[in-house]
Amino acid sequence: MSEMNRPLAAAMRAMAERALDPRERLGFLKSAWDLDPTKLHVLEQIKALERQILDETCYVAIEQAIIVGEPSAQIEGCLYVLQPDRSLKPLDGQELRAFHERHPNFVKNWRR
Repeated sequence: MSEMNRPLAAAMRAMAERALDPRERLGFLKSAWDLDPTKLHVLEQIKALERQILDETCYVAIEQAIIVGEPSAQIEGCLYVLQPDRSLKPLDGQELRAFHERHPNFVKNWRR
C-alpha cells in the first residue's frame, strides 16, 4: 500500500460518515478499504452494512416498459417488491398500504 493512499482512504471514511444513504455509505467504505486494507473496523462496517442492505425491503416502480416478446402481464404503472432471488412480485392490497405508510404520497391519487 502506498503512503499516498492513506489520506485518500481517510477522506473516503469521512465521506462515509456524512452519507445519508446506506448504499452510498457502503460505496465510500469499500473505496476506503481498497485504498487502505489495514483498518479492520472498516471491514466490519462494510459487512454490517451489507447485511443491513440485504435484509431491507426494496421496492421497484415501473412507470413505462418495453416488453420484448409476448407480454404475459401488464407491468406498467405497478409497484413491485424485490424478492431474495431478485425476482419481482407485485404488491397486493395489504403490502400497498404498508408501502403507502412508509412512503406517503408516492403513489398518485392514493385512496384508502
